[in-house]
Amino acid sequence: MEHDTVSHEKQYPWAHDHKLDNSRIRFWAGKLMSGYWLKAAGAVLLVTVINLVLIFLLAYVLVEARVASLASSITMAVVSSFVSGVLNMGIYRYYITIAKGESAKLGICLYFIKNYPFRAAGLTIKIGLMMFVWMLPGMGIILFSMFVNSVFLVWAGVIVMFILLVRAILRYSLILLSLAEDPELTLGEAFQAGIAAAKDEKWRIFCLWLSTLGFLAVGIQILQLIFPGLEGDLWTVIFSLLQVPLMVYWGVSSSILYLSNKR
Repeated sequence: MEHDTVSHEKQYPWAHDHKLDNSRIRFWAGKLMSGYWLKAAGAVLLVTVINLVLIFLLAYVLVEARVASLASSITMAVVSSFVSGVLNMGIYRYYITIAKGESAKLGICLYFIKNYPFRAAGLTIKIGLMMFVWMLPGMGIILFSMFVNSVFLVWAGVIVMFILLVRAILRYSLILLSLAEDPELTLGEAFQAGIAAAKDEKWRIFCLWLSTLGFLAVGIQILQLIFPGLEGDLWTVIFSLLQVPLMVYWGVSSSILYLSNKR
């Protein structure tokens, strides 16, 4: 079966960089994003707004139809996962295209809406379910602590759940990129390809993730120095907007890491 992907033999702009550590990945991400920052940030904002509007409309319809709360919650969760899965997968394909050094048009963001919506949504839902499974031991400890009335077990459960959640995030962090690059993959193939790409790279992924959070922390400090009295809804809006370019930066950086591990 022929997959819709670029041959691994193709020389990406960063392919000659034999010391492709995290600092070099960040360098190439910034270089490849030249000319795409506003477009990519706009695409992320548009996808977020569309997702929120659709969820709001669905919630309004369910309330007007007087659907039972449990059925309403389940419907909201399924529809939200489907919509966000399809839209976000298009964004990941946009990141992959930029990371390859190819011309990235905004129409790429709609790729999975037109071609593989159920596959994109299915992979997103599968990842969510698997991450939930990873948290079950911690949730079990917390539940048990309620019966024995132990504060220690509550904190132990929270710590266990947090550690396992971080481990799951690192393990599954590159899976969406595998389908974004090669939409012809089945869910199982995409899942395994993403896990294989992250197998020996969890520490690098973690450090890359921390560096992105570090930029966010610096941005927050700068904003607080420039606008010391900023608070409330305005601060929430500005903080949300500050995250958008960092999401783009993380997306392209992780795409370079994923592609480099496929060579």
